[in-house]
Amino acid sequence: MASTVQAAKDAVTGAVAAASNAATSAISAATSTAPPTAPHTTNDGSGAVPTGDETAAPVIKDEAPLLNPQDELAKERLQKLLGERPERQELVDKNILKSSNVAPGLQAKQAELARSQLEDLLENKLQARPRPEELVKEGILQSSELAAAE
Repeated sequence: MASTVQAAKDAVTGAVAAASNAATSAISAATSTAPPTAPHTTNDGSGAVPTGDETAAPVIKDEAPLLNPQDELAKERLQKLLGERPERQELVDKNILKSSNVAPGLQAKQAELARSQLEDLLENKLQARPRPEELVKEGILQSSELAAAE
């Protein structure tokens, strides 16, 4: 039993040592890549370094990362292409865009509705047209043309 307790103590000690080493490594890595900070001073202007809970967080300068030359070229090219982009009215005139005052999210539904209305109109016109027999009676269609069509 004593050997089991000793083995457990050794395991806990090893785990604590490993965690301590990992924490030390993480802190070391974080501080080595962190930018230099301004010296800590108190609010009274004495220049004394605060102790205990009075320590302030390190001052980190917020600098925008500089663009590398390839990113700058891509940005310039994009600006040039956007400047050369045709106006909306020109695209409407060339039938690339549809002339619509409806929100872009509703334009597809508007086109679908217009097509559906056109289909209904065509169906009604086809239903209302006269039969071939009626056209023969009125003299618009010849009976020989009626026989050839059937």
